[in-house]
Amino acid sequence: MTQRRLFPYFALAIGISALSLSAMFVRWADAPGPMTGFYRLLISTILFFPIFLQKQRTSESIQGRRLLLPLIAGLFTACDFALWNSSLKYTTAANATLLGNTAPLWVALTALLIFREKLRGTFWLGLNSSFSAST
Repeated sequence: MTQRRLFPYFALAIGISALSLSAMFVRWADAPGPMTGFYRLLISTILFFPIFLQKQRTSESIQGRRLLLPLIAGLFTACDFALWNSSLKYTTAANATLLGNTAPLWVALTALLIFREKLRGTFWLGLNSSFSAST
């Protein structure tokens, strides 16, 4: 029972460590940004594909129409990785990470100033906690 309780914390620690070290690893790779981004996504796809297949066997099949949005999201994620990995050639790892982690702030300011959206207090609370966790 205690192993079940500790596993999420162990997985979280591994994830935080991997994210915090990723900028240094990408910089040390001395390869073009799109290439390092491609391999980061390829390795994670290979690791998670068996889990996907397991879930497919136990649930109903995914129709082609429902795959469109996740595929578009994956394309944008790939572009984000390629650009972020490329940015490490032009600035420090700390600057690239800081600019990448402030993206939710820029989205919020764009929503407020350009789209005139009213953001609730829970949004700002969540934004504040995401900045506290990343520093």
